[in-house]
Amino acid sequence: AHEIFLADLSRLSDIIRLTGQSPELGALVSSPKPDASLSPFQTILRNGRLSFLTVVDRYGFVRYRAANPAVAGDSRKGEKLVADALKGAPGSGVMLLSAAEAGRENPLLPGAMSLPVKATVHARKYTKKVEERGLFQVAAAPVLASDGSVAGVVYGGVLLNGDSRL
Repeated sequence: AHEIFLADLSRLSDIIRLTGQSPELGALVSSPKPDASLSPFQTILRNGRLSFLTVVDRYGFVRYRAANPAVAGDSRKGEKLVADALKGAPGSGVMLLSAAEAGRENPLLPGAMSLPVKATVHARKYTKKVEERGLFQVAAAPVLASDGSVAGVVYGGVLLNGDSRL
C-alpha cells in the first residue's frame, strides 16, 4: 500500500510539475488580467483524475481554479507547499482540508468527503458520527516567467476519502 501511495503521489507531482513548465501559463500568470485561455486546465483536471487544480500568482493569490473558475482572489500563501513553490521548490505531500476549504477548490468535494465514522475494537473514543474533512494528496510547482523568475504556482490534489485502491 505504501508503494502504491508513493507511486500515486509521484504521478500527481509529475502532472503538476509538467503543467507548471508551460511557457503559456507563465505568461498568463504574469499578465495583469486572468485570461479565458486557462480553460485547458479543465482538461488536465479531468484527464489527470484530479480533485482540484489551481493557479496562484507570485503573491499567492488565486488567479484560476479549474474546478471552480468563479472563485478566485483568495490567498493560498499560507499553505506550506504553495509557499515553498513560490520560492522555486516544487513539493508534494498529504493535506487535510475542511469542507469549506475543499468547497472553494471544487464545489463537489464536500459531498464526496463525508464518511461515516465506524467504531472498532481498538479505536479511540470519537464523538463525531461523520468525518467531514478530506485527506488529499497534494502537489505544487512553481510557474516560471519568461525571464526565469517565479511568476506563480500551480497546485492540485486528489481526494483519498473513500478511495479503496490503497
